[in-house]
Amino acid sequence: MNTHLIQSLAEAARLSADDDTELNGGLRFLDRRENAKFYDFPTIYQRSLKAAGALYTAGVRENDRVAIILPTCMGFIDAFLGCQVLGAIPVPK
Repeated sequence: MNTHLIQSLAEAARLSADDDTELNGGLRFLDRRENAKFYDFPTIYQRSLKAAGALYTAGVRENDRVAIILPTCMGFIDAFLGCQVLGAIPVPK
C-alpha cells in the first residue's frame, strides 16, 4: 500500500469532514461540456475505500497490476486510489 498517499488522504478527509466548503480542498473535474464538479477529501477517501472493496471482491490483491483504461474522470481517480489502498499497482492506459 502506498501508505503515505492514503494516510495523507485519510488525514485530509478527517480534517475537512466538518466543513464541506471548497476552501478545505479536494478535486474539481470538468466534463466535456466544461461543467465543473467538486469532490471534497472525505468524499474522495470514501470513494477510494469503496473502489478498493470492489477491486478486492474482483480478486485484486497486494502487488497485483491493475490496468485502468478510463478517461480522465472521477472513476479513474477511484480506481487509482482503490489500487493504492490495496497495495496493488495501478497501470493507467
